[in-house]
Amino acid sequence: MSTGSIRPRLKDLVFAVYARPLHPELFDILQSEHEVQEQHEFSVWITDCGHVVTWRHGDLWLTEVLTAAYRPLPRARRVLSFRVHEERSEKIQCANVMFQLSCGVEQLKPDLFHRIADELEQDSRGRPGVVQRFPAPDRLHPSAFSYVMPDSRPQRLLVYSYHTFPEDYGVVKTQTIYEILD
Repeated sequence: MSTGSIRPRLKDLVFAVYARPLHPELFDILQSEHEVQEQHEFSVWITDCGHVVTWRHGDLWLTEVLTAAYRPLPRARRVLSFRVHEERSEKIQCANVMFQLSCGVEQLKPDLFHRIADELEQDSRGRPGVVQRFPAPDRLHPSAFSYVMPDSRPQRLLVYSYHTFPEDYGVVKTQTIYEILD
């Protein structure tokens, strides 16, 4: 039974990586951050389904997307795509850049889910990153929450993300690293 959340169900989530930027009109962007470093720049968007991180080093673009499978996304220059339903790690080298990904889903008992979701939200307060708390579907169900924390260094970008999915009592966690090798 659906409670009317704007979030997709966990079974509908996909993670994709593109060797190109994606147009912002493809997404419902709720929060964003952009940073320029000497050797790279990046944008982080929290969307209604998850997040988008676009990273650029010179002429090389990489874009990671956590979204719903039913959302139309281009196929051109997509280098990786998979359903998010278990632990998964990947490494992709593009020219002189290494992209590493670790992604996982935790489905929890309701009481543990509420405690973990509250801890994630409290931990995000006063810390750098992009945060979105979604409206609760009703007074009996908790609201969904997204937190994306980029950690940028001269040769590297590390991105942690946490997304809660109250209808499924699930938490999706990702860690990605964009590293310039030369």
